[in-house]
Amino acid sequence: MRLFIAVNFDDNTKSKITQIADRLKAAGLNGNFTKEQNYHLTLLFLGESDERQLMIAKKAIQEIKTQPFDITFQNISNFSKNIVHLKVKPCEQLTQIHNFLYDKLKSYFSLDASKFSPHITLVRKPSFIPNIKDEFKDILPMDYRADNVTLMLSSRQNGELVYSPLFVHKL
Repeated sequence: MRLFIAVNFDDNTKSKITQIADRLKAAGLNGNFTKEQNYHLTLLFLGESDERQLMIAKKAIQEIKTQPFDITFQNISNFSKNIVHLKVKPCEQLTQIHNFLYDKLKSYFSLDASKFSPHITLVRKPSFIPNIKDEFKDILPMDYRADNVTLMLSSRQNGELVYSPLFVHKL
């Protein structure tokens, strides 16, 4: 099973993110758009895992002692030419949770040691990289109260990518 740890969003926030994606579509951007139900902020990608690793990840998540905190969706950005994303303003609590999980789980998973860059993926393999200045100033920046850390399963169902919560830890 393919696992990752994330902050999930409420339906209202997912709807607002969809408004941003819809504006990108209206501007002529094509690509593999993330489905509304799949919006999340990845804290740590764990990859292919077995039942033992799932339990180890769940235990590490349960040890998170952070209180709910605010994150800010800052602007539209991109990673090279492959991903258009909603950039998250640097946040000490997100970084602390990421680092805590990384340190707890690095002995049990093959983890990516690259710098943590919190974001919400909007489009994979975009037809072009949008040159966006002020088109989203009525929506962005946008705040969200993070109140959970969730162990997620990534699977394909009928050819569609589906992210399913396996365990939710309330902050």
